[in-house]
Amino acid sequence: MLARISFFLCLFLFLMAVDSQPVYSQGLKSELERSAPKQTKCFKGVELYCWKLDGKPVYTIFHGTNRLKTEQEIHNPKEAIKSFSELEKLLGKLAPGEYVFFTSGTQTSGKPTPSAKSEESVAVKNLCVKLGLNYGGD
Repeated sequence: MLARISFFLCLFLFLMAVDSQPVYSQGLKSELERSAPKQTKCFKGVELYCWKLDGKPVYTIFHGTNRLKTEQEIHNPKEAIKSFSELEKLLGKLAPGEYVFFTSGTQTSGKPTPSAKSEESVAVKNLCVKLGLNYGGD
């Protein structure tokens, strides 16, 4: 009986200690900044989001997962890649053959987002080809 009470008490304390907030993905930007060129491998590839800030494209990159990212994750200023040249430098840190899954806008609703054939999409696809990366996004 005492063992059963102890078990439930421990379980209760554990559940109380667990934060009930959703888990968010940490962006990949800072990891890539510290990596050597063409060395970073990602188990499920990378997810590259493109969104607009003051009419200019901004990018955010994450390890590949099987879930949609939230607006807060995608628009995190600490993870924002604000120029195409910075994006090129960061993608150049990925090992050849890595997969880059490109999304224009956000997909938090699960619905398709603005034109996958956008200028940004074409530029990212060409960059992936140049760097020897596999592009997914069309």
